[in-house]
Amino acid sequence: MQVWDLMIGTRPPCTLAAHVGRVLAVGVVELDGRPHAITGGEDGSLRVWTTGRQPRAFAAHVGGVRAVGVVELDGRPHAITGGDDGSVRVWDLTTGTQPRAFAAHVGGVRAVGVVELDGRPHAITGGNDGSVRVWDLTTGTCRTTFYCPARVSALTVTADAMVIVGFGHEVAALSLAPLKGRLS
Repeated sequence: MQVWDLMIGTRPPCTLAAHVGRVLAVGVVELDGRPHAITGGEDGSLRVWTTGRQPRAFAAHVGGVRAVGVVELDGRPHAITGGDDGSVRVWDLTTGTQPRAFAAHVGGVRAVGVVELDGRPHAITGGNDGSVRVWDLTTGTCRTTFYCPARVSALTVTADAMVIVGFGHEVAALSLAPLKGRLS
């Protein structure tokens, strides 16, 4: 991994060991009051980076890690990963443990977002099977599923619970607002 100074275009003096293969997903999280990059790789690993140090590595998925999201659970930062193996995994970035895993999609998971609904954290996942699933991270249950006519390739979630989904050559907006109050 290299951290470039984009203002002057210079390269750092050292390179840190990274993934074997391509980086497929990125995120950012604050740990110990400092920003850290999170990367998911073709090698199935999740890595947590800070400037100038070798990354903390997790053997995250069988196959590539295609999606990364970040959420706070129990007052600690967690990464939510989606992989080629169809699973979604929750990683406690403070302890290094994996408190939850979901058999989420048939085929790979391509996108992960996070949102708070009814005061509880939820992960929104999109996969090769064309589904968008809403996961309650407190209970570990899938609360609802939406179906798209093609593989979900990307998604993001707005603060007011709108899920923007990319699939095939299309983009759709899915509102989670009608689900509020009905998910508990």
